[in-house]
Amino acid sequence: MGIPGLTTYIRNHSEQFLRSFDLHDTYLVIDGSSIGCQLYTYCTKCNSAFGGDYDIYAENVRHFFWKLKKCNITPLVLLDGGYETRKTKTIMKRLRERYQAVESFTLSSQNNTHLFPILMFSIFKSILKEMNIKYIQCLFEADNAIASVAKLLNCPVLSSDSDFYIYGALYIPYYTLQNYIRKWRKYVIPCKIYKVETFLNIFSGLTESLLPLAAILLGNDYIQQYEFKNFYKNIKLPNIGRINFNLQQCRIEGTLNWLSKHTLNEAISLIMRTVPQENKKQTFRAIEMIINEYTSISINILDQLDFSKEDMDKIISQNTENNCKFQTNINDLIRELSKEYKDMIECDLETIHDAFINSLPSWFINEFSKGSLTNYFVNILMHKLYIYHVQIEDYRQPSSIFISEKIINVIYTLLKSEFEQTNKPSEYITRGQNNQLSHYPLKYIDNIGSCKIPSLHDLRKIPFDIRKEIYDNTLDIQHDFIVKFPENWRLYIATAKYWIDNLPELKSNTHIYALLFAMLYHIIDLKIGYCRSMHIFENKYKQKLEAIKSSKKEDLIQNNFFSLDCSSKISIIEALNEITECDCLILAPFFISNSNMEIKLQQNPKNFKRSVIHIFAQFQSCLKHSMDLNALLGYPYQLTKVSDMFNGTLLYNLYNNFKSRKKIEDYIYCILKYSPNFFRLYHTILIEIKSMFKLRF
Repeated sequence: MGIPGLTTYIRNHSEQFLRSFDLHDTYLVIDGSSIGCQLYTYCTKCNSAFGGDYDIYAENVRHFFWKLKKCNITPLVLLDGGYETRKTKTIMKRLRERYQAVESFTLSSQNNTHLFPILMFSIFKSILKEMNIKYIQCLFEADNAIASVAKLLNCPVLSSDSDFYIYGALYIPYYTLQNYIRKWRKYVIPCKIYKVETFLNIFSGLTESLLPLAAILLGNDYIQQYEFKNFYKNIKLPNIGRINFNLQQCRIEGTLNWLSKHTLNEAISLIMRTVPQENKKQTFRAIEMIINEYTSISINILDQLDFSKEDMDKIISQNTENNCKFQTNINDLIRELSKEYKDMIECDLETIHDAFINSLPSWFINEFSKGSLTNYFVNILMHKLYIYHVQIEDYRQPSSIFISEKIINVIYTLLKSEFEQTNKPSEYITRGQNNQLSHYPLKYIDNIGSCKIPSLHDLRKIPFDIRKEIYDNTLDIQHDFIVKFPENWRLYIATAKYWIDNLPELKSNTHIYALLFAMLYHIIDLKIGYCRSMHIFENKYKQKLEAIKSSKKEDLIQNNFFSLDCSSKISIIEALNEITECDCLILAPFFISNSNMEIKLQQNPKNFKRSVIHIFAQFQSCLKHSMDLNALLGYPYQLTKVSDMFNGTLLYNLYNNFKSRKKIEDYIYCILKYSPNFFRLYHTILIEIKSMFKLRF
């Protein structure tokens, strides 16, 4: 989130503050919460209208980490966990801004709107796991841990968060990282690097210990700039008339110049004199907390990243002597200043956090740090609040979260089953009437079917089949039905059934036809490889496609289609195993051509139908929460690779295509007629779906 205007200030003076750098043969500490978003924006070219092109995103994340590996760069990814109490106001402010952005969202304006799909970080973490990238999810914000690891390893941080200009670690702003590899003796990625020493040399007299004060005065996530309005009345600012200078840019330069003329002790004392008496207590406490945040080093984080004890001891002995001395000096100064405000010091939030952490089961902390559990679990436990993710939806209809209430309440019950019930109600926040932010109660459930709710501490102790029963009862899964599907499809299909069963109204079955048909795409990827360009596809498979044509295989396939006995019993798994490369090559062009936004829609963005998106947004809500419950219960069902199944743009195009047909099944079978094994597979899937879903086909 960072310091307003600081990235712009550095960028406008990049020749002073940044140096060209070839990135290779090093550790790289990655701010996962920042870079995960940046990679999505880059790969989708800001196309966020359709709810998430997860296959494209997953491939882009793979390519990004492949480039690092090519250059012998070892990534260490750290992700944010729950939010901290002191950031509540900032989070609520940005939540309102996102809802306003979605409400006014149009295809024409989406390049100026950064919205991220609800399952994006699930995809990001799944690729990290797939590629054996070391990563951890912090219980709370990761910035301090990121900076700590970078300082201990003397390696750069990669992020887009301006806070890292303050931490003192080597820092590569993401926007400077080039999207190509250059070979010069070794493979390298060109970029620009920030070193705090370079920054300090520009402002003669400025020291590293003063930088946290700059963050405080300029406004960050923990303290607002208006708290220091009296301070800014008393210092000289540069003229606004300079090129690329607005008021905030002037404040940045003026603040840094002012700090360069004072010691930390002097600066804090002078700042506190400008703060009204009634605000002195909270302001001094904020200053103390923020200085500690920027200067303390979390050594234990290396253990979580699986560094050996020998390596940790070596790293700590080599790098912490100066850091410890610096930290001791800061602590001594804060203690000295605290004497003046000894009657003003209030309850230490770190103590509250420590007490909270100590109350959690060890299995929960372990699985959370591995990224298996979603970050809002901590928010429910710590703050009694779940802030629902903002999606593109039809604002004429109720929020997409309501369809998932049953699943969410089971999650809440499992999380809160052992903790003291207080007068403060637990709630979730989403848009309500008139599209304003509204609070809705999270409800505690005594039993789920015949299962009594276990305590959170005992959740991993109860038998696996009981945990599976809790999951099955929540989603109303029938064992005889679900086992007919491949294991890695079962959660997805079960969620689709829950979605259909709980939709308030569904005027047609077009959405479910589209959802099931889109699942075939990942089978093609598995057989012939990932490809989303017709030009690349035709060049890559030109000879094979010509061979099919020259041998008149179309005629042969068509004959097979007409002779195919779909009445013969075949299982879904058997039908899946019969898919051939030839089937995939024939069907791939249809999927590739439907995976991009239609030109007609680009030319007439007013034809964009939010009502179509809304039902798929409801499905994504169901899918996210069913995946989260599955993880909380210890994975009674195999994890679904969402990037294999869900592409929002493809689903939108399939829906509109199918909707225009009088008989959808006839049209689908016409598409599949030259790929007989896909025909048989889809036909077999439909037979099972029709027997179990509450649909009229």
